[in-house]
Amino acid sequence: MNDFCLFIAGDSELARRSVANFDLHVRPAAGDCRLEVVDIIAEPGRAVANRILATPTLIRRAPEPTMRVVGDLSDARVVRDLFQSPLPKKAVDAEKSED
Repeated sequence: MNDFCLFIAGDSELARRSVANFDLHVRPAAGDCRLEVVDIIAEPGRAVANRILATPTLIRRAPEPTMRVVGDLSDARVVRDLFQSPLPKKAVDAEKSED
């Protein structure tokens, strides 16, 4: 099972968009997965312990190797490369409309 931790800063639009994009882009590519959301404003020690320099930051803790993505997860190509899997249909449709 894929295990993720998403570090955000408060209840900002960027934080909410990152969680929504996780559900849109990451969850379909990762399949069965667990997501822990950490608000670094409420838990600054977790940010220090995990060497978080910017938010949002998504860490894939399992399976190895550990991987990090900084940003709001809106770029489906980055997500695809992270998992080396084809883009979910919704992401492909969104990319076509951008071209």
